[in-house]
Amino acid sequence: MIDPGTIQAISTVGFPIVAFLLVFWQSNTVIKSNTAALKELTLMLKR
Repeated sequence: MIDPGTIQAISTVGFPIVAFLLVFWQSNTVIKSNTAALKELTLMLKR
């Protein structure tokens, strides 16, 4: 079994790392989506 100190260390250090990675992934996804939308808008305005 894992001792309580190890579990506490994982929850203390692990959660911020996972939260950071999720926010980073979400930001990347939104930026890519917005870039594609702006490119499409630019093409429509050039017509």
